[in-house]
Amino acid sequence: MTAETMADHWWWRPGWKPGRRFYTWHFTFRTATEVHRLADAYRRGLAEVAGLDLVPDRWLRLTMQGLGFMDEVPEQDARAIADAARRRLAGVAPFGLRLHQPEITPEAIRWEAEPSEPPAAVRAAVRAAIADVWDDVPEPADGFAPHVTIAYSNSDGPADPVAPP
Repeated sequence: MTAETMADHWWWRPGWKPGRRFYTWHFTFRTATEVHRLADAYRRGLAEVAGLDLVPDRWLRLTMQGLGFMDEVPEQDARAIADAARRRLAGVAPFGLRLHQPEITPEAIRWEAEPSEPPAAVRAAVRAAIADVWDDVPEPADGFAPHVTIAYSNSDGPADPVAPP
């Protein structure tokens, strides 16, 4: 998928304000030197492109599942959900992911992670852990596309500067 236009990723979504925090599960890549090496190559290639915020290694992540704003989620619920997730995920075997050619979306440039089934299974386990504690699980179950963002668009405009020739 390649977007024809870019849109500002940093618009204020409902409920967000400066200093407000949100509970979310992520896969992080702190010690993934191959991911850092690949990201560095893309950052160097995109460094002169206006309108992008490049993601540094420490912020590379694959977002799994949101829970809610910290000021709206009781701490005891967050702890109970984390404990349930720990139990449900204890038997999940480690797996590898491939990060393919970047995809241009309206708000970002990102790698799709493959295979998608292992992260989807982790997300399903986290969602089941939330359901162990709450009647309603936030965020839709469908539409999950595991990806790692390389750069966020910080303005509206054509995608031509980031699109491959």
